[in-house]
Amino acid sequence: MKLVPLNLKPSEHVSEQDLQMIVAERPTNWTQQEIETHLSACESCQQRMLQTAADPEWRNELSSSLIEISSQPALQARTEIFSSAQKSAAESGNEFELETIRNWLGQLLQPPMHPEILGRLGRYDIESIIGCGGMGVVLKGFDRELHRPVAIKMVLPRWARNGTAKQRFAREARAAAAVLHPNVIAIHGIDESNGVPWFVMPYVPGPSLQELVEQQGPLPETEIVRIGMQIASGLAAAHSQGLVHRDIKPGNILVDNQVNRVVITDFGLARCENDESMTKTGWLAGTLNYMSPEQSRGEDCDARSDLFSLGSLLYFLATGELPFRADSPMGVLNRISNEQAKPVRSRNEQISAMLANVIDRLLEKKPIDRFATATDLEQILHGCLAHLHQPNSVPAPRTAYRSSAANLLRWKWLGGTAVALILMAAAIIWVMPKVLSNVETISEPKPSRTWNDIAAEFELQEPAAFEGNIGRLGQQIDELKSMLDAEQVWPDSDGLQKQVDELERLFRAE
Repeated sequence: MKLVPLNLKPSEHVSEQDLQMIVAERPTNWTQQEIETHLSACESCQQRMLQTAADPEWRNELSSSLIEISSQPALQARTEIFSSAQKSAAESGNEFELETIRNWLGQLLQPPMHPEILGRLGRYDIESIIGCGGMGVVLKGFDRELHRPVAIKMVLPRWARNGTAKQRFAREARAAAAVLHPNVIAIHGIDESNGVPWFVMPYVPGPSLQELVEQQGPLPETEIVRIGMQIASGLAAAHSQGLVHRDIKPGNILVDNQVNRVVITDFGLARCENDESMTKTGWLAGTLNYMSPEQSRGEDCDARSDLFSLGSLLYFLATGELPFRADSPMGVLNRISNEQAKPVRSRNEQISAMLANVIDRLLEKKPIDRFATATDLEQILHGCLAHLHQPNSVPAPRTAYRSSAANLLRWKWLGGTAVALILMAAAIIWVMPKVLSNVETISEPKPSRTWNDIAAEFELQEPAAFEGNIGRLGQQIDELKSMLDAEQVWPDSDGLQKQVDELERLFRAE
């Protein structure tokens, strides 16, 4: 199948078939710059691409037409070994890649020294496929010189000849290698074979957080806080190097069962702040469900974008559900930018208000309303963990509670309104009894009364005299207000309201 270069005019759009090829990350005759330039300027193609990425039906057709099943004897002899990795690759959403990877690895690897391994890559014996990502495949290997298991990541075959992809792959290795921290994956070395770059990492013997929650459901609160504290510590180390990860999600956090720690992996989208050399289409970078609002809009992202993604991750650990769900990618992006997530405690009552408020603050729409740094978050979570272990002796950290600018303004408004209402009620209680104390007690009205009866009772012979009394009453009110300012208090009296109601009824009757 021949693809036409993407030399599109502003009025033209990418065809459906071409969109599928781009989303599937298949090699094309287009340059990466041409693709990114058009998509960054065409909102219609952006939306269509997101819809295409969410539709799984075309993937089967595409894989059947593009994947060629290899008939090489060496590969057929290793079918059983590859089939053991099929479940792992299928779970990572790349089942249609397996045959291509089998063919490709058979040509890339050196012949195995043992029938139970796939082949050799330098000093490493490749044992199995751990999983596939958007840009690379991860293999489990064994270092023959140092006698230790390793994980090896290499560019997928469709990207092997793409200069930009290889550059980004190398950048991932450099980004991770620049961060020396126990909660960030280490890089042992980087190399290249037949033009295909790869780098070596420690093998982490445990599941990802995604797999852990899928197997066990929501985690206990102490575990959530402990995991969050370690991720925040690793992010603080990365941020101190000027790196923003931009793809924090459960699938990129590995659980090391041997040492009870978590490790941040996959720095493929990591970028130095203010570095625009690789891409400006940031809205396509990262996993939709864990993107920050600014990242989903393609705006510049700083370290606080990672904190929003971490908030979504903690929400998932606490509830087993995504904080922002919708039927379409555009719906997800809209909810991330414009809607609040359902309260954590409404989905899991076992979560304390302390942790729920930490998550709420991380999920604030505006970066300024979140925690300022990952270090601040780490300290807060450390205090939360201490309180959970010793609730009677260690108080919950105050700053764990939501204190965003929006909430401060809301509480200020509510507080001011409440004070005003209290003052008004106090004024009525204090002033009205004294005002009405000068009004004579009204006897029970007769069944039928005339204006003359009323005038005689109140010594009013004409409306002018009645208005005079009203004027005097106004003067008394002013005097009482002056006394109120002098902080004097008047006792209440019984029946005042009844007298007032009776006066108003009689006045209306005439």
